[in-house]
Amino acid sequence: MNVQQPVKGTVVPTLRYRDVPAAIAWLCTAFGFEKQMAVASEDGSVRYAQLAFGDGLVMLGAAEDAGGGRRMAWPLETGGLETQVCYLFVEDARSHCARAKAAGAAIVLDVDDEASDGRGYSCRDPEGHVWTFGTYDPRQRRSARPARRPTRMQVGAGRLALAVGLLANVVTSAAFLGWVSAANGPAVAVAYAGLP
Repeated sequence: MNVQQPVKGTVVPTLRYRDVPAAIAWLCTAFGFEKQMAVASEDGSVRYAQLAFGDGLVMLGAAEDAGGGRRMAWPLETGGLETQVCYLFVEDARSHCARAKAAGAAIVLDVDDEASDGRGYSCRDPEGHVWTFGTYDPRQRRSARPARRPTRMQVGAGRLALAVGLLANVVTSAAFLGWVSAANGPAVAVAYAGLP
């Protein structure tokens, strides 16, 4: 029986940017990437970079109208359409989203949207590439579960339950005072109510 051995390797997403130095600076500021390496061409312009994110890595290359670049379109040229998206695991999607927003990321799916249930968000970088960050770690097949904020529906239901409880308390108290008044006279009912 011929059993194939699994291929050993690592997936490294590679994105093309028209302005590689600006992309490096923005990705490091907005997402917390760390520049591992940048390679300049003979004219001194940065053509290639490697950025680390946790134990992951992305590569950036210059957008060109030659070679493989002829087979690519950039999101800003396609009306924002993407054919692939980078997903990155984070422990705290809410604070990561706040960092990205502060750097000017265009939020596509906010971490506070009910559809995301507070577990992730998607945004665009300045050149239109979509990035998704979430608390689901596919390598561990689990989600990092920070303290969950209640949804708007849960908050509304809690407020409604409190209002119904208070109303029930008022109705029960009024019924009790009516019963005491009927049985013992209004003076005793006033004493039970704590009135002077």
